Amino acid sequence: MNRTISLFSKMMILIVLILAPVILLFVISNKISVSVLQEEVQGEKLNQLSYFGTQMDAQVEQIRNNASMLLKDPDVQEFATSQYFPMYFDYAKAVHRLEEKIFLQISAGRWQSEVSLFFPGVSRVISTVGRVEFSMGELKEQFDYKWRYRQMNIRGREDYQFVSYLADPFSEKPDVKSALAVVQVSFSSSHMKRMLEAFGRELKGEPFLYYPQYGAVTDHEAVSPIIPKVIQALSITEDKAKEYNRVIKLDNIRYLVSVRKLQSMDAYLIHYVPFEEIVSPMKHFQNLFYIAIVLLLVLGLFAVFMLYRNVQRPLKQLIKGLQHIKRRDFAVRIRKQRNDEFGFVIDQFNQMAEETQELIEKVYTGELHLREATLKQLQSQINPHFLYNCLYYIKNKAGIGEKDAVIAMALSLGEYFRYTTRTETQTCTLEEEIGFVMHYLRIQDLRMQRFQIENSVPLEMYHLQIPRLILQPFIENAIIHGIERKSGEGMIRITGQVEGQVNRIVIEDSGAGMSSQEIDRIHRNLQSVLDETMGCGIWNVYQRMLLQFGSETELVYEQSSLGGVKVVLEWKVAVSYQEAVSE
Repeated sequence: MNRTISLFSKMMILIVLILAPVILLFVISNKISVSVLQEEVQGEKLNQLSYFGTQMDAQVEQIRNNASMLLKDPDVQEFATSQYFPMYFDYAKAVHRLEEKIFLQISAGRWQSEVSLFFPGVSRVISTVGRVEFSMGELKEQFDYKWRYRQMNIRGREDYQFVSYLADPFSEKPDVKSALAVVQVSFSSSHMKRMLEAFGRELKGEPFLYYPQYGAVTDHEAVSPIIPKVIQALSITEDKAKEYNRVIKLDNIRYLVSVRKLQSMDAYLIHYVPFEEIVSPMKHFQNLFYIAIVLLLVLGLFAVFMLYRNVQRPLKQLIKGLQHIKRRDFAVRIRKQRNDEFGFVIDQFNQMAEETQELIEKVYTGELHLREATLKQLQSQINPHFLYNCLYYIKNKAGIGEKDAVIAMALSLGEYFRYTTRTETQTCTLEEEIGFVMHYLRIQDLRMQRFQIENSVPLEMYHLQIPRLILQPFIENAIIHGIERKSGEGMIRITGQVEGQVNRIVIEDSGAGMSSQEIDRIHRNLQSVLDETMGCGIWNVYQRMLLQFGSETELVYEQSSLGGVKVVLEWKVAVSYQEAVSE
């Protein structure tokens, strides 16, 4: 089916076509700008990090060089080779001279450091931190010229220090036993933390040091929970580059991370900052553009709204009214709110609907009278022939003296005709209809005495209101066209089902059954106009159910598992109607 595009939709498409290129151009421009800005900022961040790392390396190398120069000092060399001092005064004087040189060396740098000289040959120690004891085993494990990070007692106070060892003479593979002198040099981690704090003030973000063996060192007491995630995302130990940038995503937030390796300490200087903070200068321009886009959209939407209010809404009201007419709801009326051309069209529509409704009501009333007459005609057709058979049965049983059979037939026949001759109302409860059907089956069972009856209709369905005489035609067909045409014991089963608002009655028999062609013919007849070639009983039932319950009523014939025919009668009852009946 071809669908035309409304005027309102065309206007919306036009606005989209106008704004789409502008927005697309901005998106591309913004993407390029952000990319260029990102590259510039990454380069700047890496340069600043490199400068800061160079300063750190310089300070650490100065401390190491001072310690190396101390080992080469003649007084240190003389003290290391002196096996014996003739007088204690000479020993004290030599120690005092070495202490002055040590303090002179540590005072030459910007960072305060601590130095301890150990002379393995004479087992003597001179230190700036007080009494220090050296273990040859510990020196063997740590004697590799690398900086280590550990907690030390400095003048009675615990502090985290960066510690390294140097030996004289120097060797690529140092041996403590062959060394004349060993120097332990250390400096407090607070120096690193102050530099990190200063670097953090100059730049946005968080700088920290990372040692693969010891973890992260920051300018805060507690390590931020983001830092371990940054280290894990970077895989630092696998990356051989000395310095680089990388953008990573953590917890749905992008971060720009800069890394520089500190050669002097075998550590990594890392700085991370949220990527959105880097591109924040673009936000102002973006906001201005967004405001312009929003204003343009608002103006466009206002124009479309005026078009919708003055053209589209009246058209939709007319279309909605025509759809009601198409569904045969001729009581629909459109409220007139204007006096322009649409107001005139609405007046004409209301007038047309009113005249059509009057005409339909006249035809509908006539159709009701016709269907009531058809029902009464059906009753009159059934009664004489059925009455003749029953009276003939009573005559025969009375002749052979079976008084109980005569009484049972007379009672059931009386109930049957009392129900069929009621014309004051055309509806009844399902309980009354089933009671009538059971009387009819009792009459037929007295005559034939070769079928069983099974009633499984739930009690919750008994209160439902239905047209009268809708089940008896199906039962009669099951007996005449099914049970009687097949020898042996027969079965008629009546069941009921409720699924939400849908109610269903199923009638099955074990009779001769029907072919697929016969079932298809019945279905076609139910959708056709009644004529002389088809029976009026089933057609009448279907039409009366349609009249009361609407187009969702279904009447389906199928082949039954019992061997005969299965009839399914299904209709839908509104919730409000069911609740009212229940109350």
